[in-house]
Amino acid sequence: MTSGPPKYNKVFAHLGHDCEMLAEDDEVEKRFPGRTCCNQFKRAVMRSILVHEKICKSCAIHLRSHGAIEKEKQRHIRYHPTSIHPFSSTRIWWELCMCGVCLFQLILVPLDVGFYAFEETMPFLRSIPFLTIRMVLDLICCVDIGLNSITGYYDEAKKEVVLHHRKIVLHYLKNQFVVDFLSSVPTHWDLFVPMGNTDGKKNWQLAVLQLISTIKYLRFFTLNNLATKLCNIFGVDFYVRHGVLMVLTMLIFWHILSCTQIFGYYLFDDKKNYAAYKNTTSFKAISRSLYDGALLIYTASYGVEEPENNYEFLMTTILWFLSKFVQIYLLARVIEFLRAKTSPKMKYSQMVKQLVEFMRHKQLPLYTQKRILTYYEFHFQKSYFRENEIYATISGQLRQEIVMQTCRQLVENVEFFRDLPLNLLVRIVSCLRSEIYLTNDVVVKANSTGNCMYFISTGTVAVYTVSGKEVCHLEDGDHFGEIALVTPEAQRVASVIAVETCELYRLDRKDFIKAIHPYPDLLEKIQKIAADRMEKTNLMEEHYKRDMATKRLY
Repeated sequence: MTSGPPKYNKVFAHLGHDCEMLAEDDEVEKRFPGRTCCNQFKRAVMRSILVHEKICKSCAIHLRSHGAIEKEKQRHIRYHPTSIHPFSSTRIWWELCMCGVCLFQLILVPLDVGFYAFEETMPFLRSIPFLTIRMVLDLICCVDIGLNSITGYYDEAKKEVVLHHRKIVLHYLKNQFVVDFLSSVPTHWDLFVPMGNTDGKKNWQLAVLQLISTIKYLRFFTLNNLATKLCNIFGVDFYVRHGVLMVLTMLIFWHILSCTQIFGYYLFDDKKNYAAYKNTTSFKAISRSLYDGALLIYTASYGVEEPENNYEFLMTTILWFLSKFVQIYLLARVIEFLRAKTSPKMKYSQMVKQLVEFMRHKQLPLYTQKRILTYYEFHFQKSYFRENEIYATISGQLRQEIVMQTCRQLVENVEFFRDLPLNLLVRIVSCLRSEIYLTNDVVVKANSTGNCMYFISTGTVAVYTVSGKEVCHLEDGDHFGEIALVTPEAQRVASVIAVETCELYRLDRKDFIKAIHPYPDLLEKIQKIAADRMEKTNLMEEHYKRDMATKRLY
């Protein structure tokens, strides 16, 4: 039985890295092996609910490297296979769909509520296709509740994705469930149970259903949350996002207020205003409703005639106050919009614009421009601040706490730091210097003199022998170059090249010697690690040279 040609790792092929390492077994393939249609479908579904690399890197700061994302996939498959990851392709496509559903609801529901009794003017509102569309939208919203109950969420405080079912449900019940449930209850029962008007009398059954339908206006908050999240994922400009949301808010509220006002005419028997809408065409009726809504919002006027009873006075007062609240909300958004020029995100946007102009002035090639922009985006995470000035204003103790917290994940992942005395750990961590390497950058070159070692915070690097044989990949939590710490003027035995954007922490030999001087046992431990790795590298190098010599003979 032949095993076939070896499969090489193609994960970083889109970054220009021609990998010589064999591909690792896919966790999804292990869970659903075979080529049957059923298992292929299961694999496709499983991959669609796992974290998506591009989406995740734009949202979750703690999953910035391929290694971290692969570990997240393994955690998901092994412990929570029935949960949907919040940064999966399935979730993003569903949220795009729900944006359209919410927008349609906020257009159709007010129209139906306001004009449902105008059978002569707008007969399509009582037609089977229109009622079916309303029911389908409600059913989609019910499905959304089910999906939200099994979709994980990003815990901002802990910087982690929660996929445990019980925690997901509790989080959903505490936050969005009530709004989603109330705005998803189907109200068009007349599609199945006849509720038509008889003898021109008011149909109170339909009126109550339409009154319940106004709860669906709560979908505006869902639309706002989804739009904000999607804008962050797709990197929509700050000004564009806030501008569009403000305009959309005003238009939707204008539409809702205009239609709700007409519903009040019918509900409270305002025959004069009601007749002005009933005895006209659908286009004129909608135009008049928008005009009356604008009057109510900006001048507190009321339709064609003044209210005829106390109920209408009450409705007018409530609608007017609501319009003022919305105006105050929009004014607050405008103030936030104007003050955003001083925000860290806006400063970053302005800095990037200056950077683009600088690169254009220097006539840098497009490839170099992309690399520089990638560096800035990775380093600042789209939020600009002056780190050196901040550190200069705080005490040494606070600065030390910040450094320890910043390197917390690094300390937890690196075996090198485990079981170290706290005092020594603090001294070593305070000596670390952060460095960012872009794709294909050479971190360490073979046969060069080394004076430092590196710890990988995020990212993946490839290790090559002197002759160019790719030995392995190192990822989050790994380290290399420790030989330089224990051997003065040591020659590097391998080259290390970044295969994706990496954040490394550098530890210089002179700082290490000062920190470790009171702990000779640790020095022996590091010397042993360095010797083992050097021996392994030399063996691989000799084996590779023998293989190349054999190939040349044949």
